[in-house]
Amino acid sequence: MSKKLKKIISIRKKPVNLKFDEDYLFSHEYKKTIPKSRVRLSKNIDISESTLKRFKHFRVFLKQQRMNPIGFKAKLLFFFKDLIKFINSSSNKETIFIEKGLWTIDSRSNQYFHWMTDAMQRIFNAKEYSPKYPIILTSNFKDKSFINETLEILGLDAVYIDHEKHYKFKNLLMSERVSPAGNYRKEIINNIASEFINSQPIIEKNNEYNRIWVSRQNAGRRMINNFSEVKKILKKYKFKVIEFEKYTFAEQVRMSMNCQVLGGVHGAGLTNMMFMNKRSKIFEVRGNLDTSNNCFFSLASDLDMKYYYFLSETDTDNFYLTNYNIDTVKFEIFLKKHI
Repeated sequence: MSKKLKKIISIRKKPVNLKFDEDYLFSHEYKKTIPKSRVRLSKNIDISESTLKRFKHFRVFLKQQRMNPIGFKAKLLFFFKDLIKFINSSSNKETIFIEKGLWTIDSRSNQYFHWMTDAMQRIFNAKEYSPKYPIILTSNFKDKSFINETLEILGLDAVYIDHEKHYKFKNLLMSERVSPAGNYRKEIINNIASEFINSQPIIEKNNEYNRIWVSRQNAGRRMINNFSEVKKILKKYKFKVIEFEKYTFAEQVRMSMNCQVLGGVHGAGLTNMMFMNKRSKIFEVRGNLDTSNNCFFSLASDLDMKYYYFLSETDTDNFYLTNYNIDTVKFEIFLKKHI
């Protein structure tokens, strides 16, 4: 059993409001190689400590279990650690035997963005097999309501495995990474979006959600320090400030289907652009000099959205953990020009 996706070149549209001297923020993403990928069947694979192994101790398929690539030295280090553990092993853990399973996750897949893009692309690529091969999920997926909701919509079963227990899968179907994290295969990501949009009943147009600002003020990171002033401007331009995590997945889909302008600081809530109409507008607040976090720029391009960016001062150069200090004068000018 095998299914292959060929290597492709993904071409992205430039941001609508791109300035010449800021092109370096995006230029390395305009043309991206998406490597080949496949779905393949392996026999007698062990899973312990939520990790795929052979002979109970030796890690395999490392690339498919991590969000980022792993180098040769790291692989070698893992091998020697596993070898030492094998030599010194006195484990009497009971082995739980399971006939079939489908592996589609990595170390970040229990997070909303990575589930909806990375994991879902792998799930959709193996969709023809999934009725017979339940998706394997680790215990840290159980408390994520969006995981259960999306699987229910797709009619897929899951097998939850305990981190402390040892399992042997007679038949393990491996759906490899379809694209590097933050990148996509356009056809697949659009199919995912369509599937979830079509799962919802036909809804009436609701102008209350025409413009949504995704709030991260309770997220603990990537918050806006001067949000009280920014919020006044957002209200002036008729944005509805939303904390998506407070709503069910279906509610998020329906709100986004009504949305024409989705804005916010770089964060998972912007993933919901997947459920908006084509040619809608995406406004992303990014840190000055941030050349790394282009996943929403790339997603907007593949979904045929109009992508705009607004650069902001940050507390630190760690753009993943920092908070933002928005120049409110420039921000209002930005909104007034591009709404």
